Parts: sequence; C-alpha cells; structure tokens
Amino acid sequence: MKKIGCCLSLAVLLGACDVHVGYYEKDWKTADAAADVFHQYWTQGQFSAMYAMSGELLRQHQTEHDFVQAAEQAMQIYGPIKESHQLRAACVLNQVRLVYQTDFRNGKASERMIWQVRDNKAELLSYEIVPGEVDTSTLPDSSCAK
Repeated sequence: MKKIGCCLSLAVLLGACDVHVGYYEKDWKTADAAADVFHQYWTQGQFSAMYAMSGELLRQHQTEHDFVQAAEQAMQIYGPIKESHQLRAACVLNQVRLVYQTDFRNGKASERMIWQVRDNKAELLSYEIVPGEVDTSTLPDSSCAK
C-alpha cells in the first residue's frame, strides 16, 4: 500500500532550543496531552483547530488551507479514530516524537507526531499517517522517562 504522508512530513530543525535536561517526562506528559486533544479534533473534524496547535516551523511550510485540505482527504480515507495506542515516545531537546498504532473506522495505520515543548506548551511540528500495522521492531526504544 502506498505511503500517505498526510499533512505535514517535514524536516524538523532543532534551532532555538530551550534546553532543560532532566525534564523529559514532563515534556512527554505535555505532548501526550496535546496528542489526545489532536485526536479529539480529528474525530470531530475540527481540522483548523488541529492546525492551530502547530508551531511556527510547521506554519512556515504549510498554510492552514493546505493543512485542512490534506486532513479532509485523510479523513475520507481513514475515517474517525476508534482507538489509538501510543507505542513509542522519544524525547530530545524540547521535542517529543510519538508513534501510535491507531484503529480508524476504515482500517489501521500508524501515526507519527513530533511536538515541540516549551514552557509547558506543546506545538505540533510534524504529523504523518502510514497505512497498516506498526512494525515495532523498527522503532527506537522509548526515551522520555528520566
């Protein structure tokens, strides 16, 4: 099946890091809560609200119109979320990278999100959906607990 880079697969730059080593678990909790809201918006079809969660880096590379259009197309393909399980979380320099196995109404897919966390606020930097089951043997170990 063809990989669908829904919405925003982009290279994430580390610039302007507000480094606070030792707070990975706090960053993960912040990003995890933001991902829950993102999933709620997806299921409700609130794609502009999803875009409003994005950071400046994402906004420099994708307009709200393009984001919403891509999300609407992905919703037509996958449908609403029935259930989602976080498989991995990796934390590095104010970024939290999350991988989910998600059961949508129309099938299973993996979701990959990258969040930038600063001042207890998560901003979406990247979001991608890949059809099918996640091969957990290819994923790095989780690294957010510290």
